Amino acid sequence: MKKVAIVSAMAEETKYTHEYLAGRDDWVREDEEHYINKKAGMDVLVKVLGVGKVNAAFRTADLITEFCPELIVNIGVSGGLAERVKRGTVAIGESYIQTDFQPYKKENNPKINNTSEEIIRGLAKEAKNRGFDYIVGKLATGDFFLNDESVRKSIIAEYHPISFDMETAAIAQVATAKDIEFAAIRIFSDLADEDAVKAIENPAPDEEEELLIKKKLATRPTEIIVGYLEKEII
Repeated sequence: MKKVAIVSAMAEETKYTHEYLAGRDDWVREDEEHYINKKAGMDVLVKVLGVGKVNAAFRTADLITEFCPELIVNIGVSGGLAERVKRGTVAIGESYIQTDFQPYKKENNPKINNTSEEIIRGLAKEAKNRGFDYIVGKLATGDFFLNDESVRKSIIAEYHPISFDMETAAIAQVATAKDIEFAAIRIFSDLADEDAVKAIENPAPDEEEELLIKKKLATRPTEIIVGYLEKEII
C-alpha cells in the first residue's frame, strides 16, 4: 500500500474530498479521516492542518510521525497571480517560495524541493482530461491575506509566482526536510487583489453562477488528485 496524505487548511476545503471518496467504487472508509483502495494499492489520510504557516508546519510534522506518508498533497483555495487567470483556475505546484521569510544571508533560506516532473505531468494530464482550466508554476506563501495591490505587484516582480496562499510552502519545507514527495493543487478563489475581500464577502449576484463557482472551488483539486491516485501513477 502506498500511503498518501491529502491535507488542507480548512475543513471546507476537504469536505468534498470525503464526499467524493465515499461515493467512489473501491474506496473503503476505515475511520473519520482514513480511506483504503486495495485495487489501486492506496492508503489515504485526509487531514485538516489549520490556517497559516505555523499550523501547517507543526501539524505536517505530526502527520508524518503518525502516518508516514510517501506523498503529501496540499489542496485548497488560493489567490491567482498569473496573467489571464480567473476564479476557478487550478494551480498545480512546480516549486514553492515563502515570501515573508527573508533572512540576512541567502544561505539561511529554507531548502524546498520542487515537485517531481512525473507527478506534475500526471496531475496536469488529469486536469486536462477533465477539461479543467489549469496552470503549472511556482506557488508563493506568506502569513497574511493578500489583497493589497502594491504588495501583490512586489511579490510578482520578485518571485514570479502563479498563486499565493498561507500554507503551501511551509508544508513543502517540512516534506523536504523529511524526504517525502510533495505536491500542491490550489484553485483560485480570487485574484489576490483589492477585489479579493469582495469575492469572499460579496459573492456573485447571480445565485446560480455563484453556486457553480463554489462547486468548482470545492471539487476540482479533489477530482484531480483522486483520479491521479486511482491510475496508480505514483
